[in-house]
Amino acid sequence: TLTVVVFLRQLLGRALGWTLSLIDALASSIGRRVGSVVMIAGVVLLMISLVAAVGALLMNLPQVTSEVARLWLIVGASWFFFLRGDPLTERLARSGSSLGSLVRYVWPLLCVVLVLIGVQLITRDMGPLLIAGYGAGAFVAASIAMWWHQRSGAYRAAFALAMALFVIWIFGITLALFELGALDDVTAGRLENLAAPLASANDQLALVTWFQQAAPAAGFGLGAVPWCGHAGGAGCAGVPAQIQSDYTLTALVGAFGWTAAWAVVIGCAIWLHRLIRHHGRVTRGEPRLVAASDRVVNDDQALLSWVGVTWVVLALCQLAVTVAGNLAVLPLTGVTFPFVSFGMTSLLVNMALLGLAINVNLPARTAHG
Repeated sequence: TLTVVVFLRQLLGRALGWTLSLIDALASSIGRRVGSVVMIAGVVLLMISLVAAVGALLMNLPQVTSEVARLWLIVGASWFFFLRGDPLTERLARSGSSLGSLVRYVWPLLCVVLVLIGVQLITRDMGPLLIAGYGAGAFVAASIAMWWHQRSGAYRAAFALAMALFVIWIFGITLALFELGALDDVTAGRLENLAAPLASANDQLALVTWFQQAAPAAGFGLGAVPWCGHAGGAGCAGVPAQIQSDYTLTALVGAFGWTAAWAVVIGCAIWLHRLIRHHGRVTRGEPRLVAASDRVVNDDQALLSWVGVTWVVLALCQLAVTVAGNLAVLPLTGVTFPFVSFGMTSLLVNMALLGLAINVNLPARTAHG
């Protein structure tokens, strides 16, 4: 998957950009013909139809649902930030009242987020919903900060605003999880497990905690981890069957100890960040023309770089949620550890997106460069 995507990266990027441009142009044309009120009603109807259709088709396919929802958010957010990078959007940000300008600026991203939340609520895919909620908060906070920067010209204030909004969003989502999670049976069981792991009918968190505490400081070592199967045995409390997927951090602790486990977590976060660090050097992330081989072409790298950035943001949210679940800070959500846990669908999607992130178009060199 990685090799195929690396070689087809430019073709995929152009096809994606062309498709999204066609949809955007079609929507703009319809909006001019029917008026804003009818257009808004049509968008709402389309959102409801998408939620209902995807929910009906993927009701019993949780692995597929989570990855489709993740790709939806990645592509939608990437396209939003790509278009909002256009210098012409400054006029949109500066025109009209502050509230009206803000709503016009961020509403496409809000539509993407609402469709995502609707699909995952219908399919009851609560673990990925939590990750999507956190990731969407980062995107919404960034979009509001971009709007403020383009409207006022302030950079540091916009950055501080983004950070403050993201922290507030994280707090709100987490509070909603604990206050409203009881409305869903699965989430309610996991909240009960978090509150009283030894008294809960679901004893997975108790087993995970026991396993972490029983592991030596340097771990048991590969091949020496006591595996008790799916059920308890004589003198062994057992380990949850999801040790290879949902509880990968616990598995790392058992095999290598806490120090090595945290090194893997921090190393993964740093590696994900470094994957996109160089993208800002090769593209400005906006629709524009660039010089290439004595001719002027569209900047194909801009949209692909935004895809890489949004994917990394969601991957970091996924990493944070799965680690927090293993540490009993959040309920266990059934979310895998990126690139480490056993999860074929998630791994294939991550490898494909990795292929887009690691290969970039280098800027054209000058005659003296």
